[in-house]
Formats: sequence, C-alpha cells, structure tokens
Amino acid sequence: MRSSTFDHGGNHCNCDCKSEPDEPANECDPRTMDIERRVSVALSVGRYLRASDKFSEVSAEFTVACKSLRKRLGANQRFVVQVDFRHYLVTTDRDGNFDVEPVPSI
Repeated sequence: MRSSTFDHGGNHCNCDCKSEPDEPANECDPRTMDIERRVSVALSVGRYLRASDKFSEVSAEFTVACKSLRKRLGANQRFVVQVDFRHYLVTTDRDGNFDVEPVPSI
C-alpha cells in the first residue's frame, strides 16, 4: 500500500486512497465514480490544462521581456520611469541584474 501517484486501471491518481491496482475498487476508480463526480473531475482537469497552457505562454513572454529589458539597461543605474500613469524605480547592478519597484508618489 502507498499514498503516492499510481495507476488505477489506466488512470493515474494522486489521492490518498492507498489501494494497489489489484485491490478492490475505491472512490478514485473510474468504474465506481458516479456521473457527477466524473463530470466534476473532467471539468477540473480541463481548467488545469487551460491554466497550464496560459502559464507556459505567459512565462515565455515574461522571459522574453526580461531579456529585452536587460539588453537595454546599463550597469549600475537608478532612475524613475513612468508607465501607464504610474511611476517605477528601476535599479541595475554591475552584473546586469535589475529590479523594478512601484513608487507611490513623486
């Protein structure tokens, strides 16, 4: 018996039901799930997959934006920029690392 991810007859389960595939069915076994639970699980998996896709896309966009900004910034600088009517303090070090923090008011 174990409580990690394992196969319930072709479906991976991350629950704590602690049954092996050769043991009697449990609440995670799709053969015993009622239709409402199956629909609920399917909807949850769909939300997870869509969120995962969005996360991957936004993460890639963030990486590109960081690389672009790092190319345009110089070393050892500190200045304020205005973006969308808000002010931000931009600080860079000698290694090209940067920090952008909001400035409440100027």
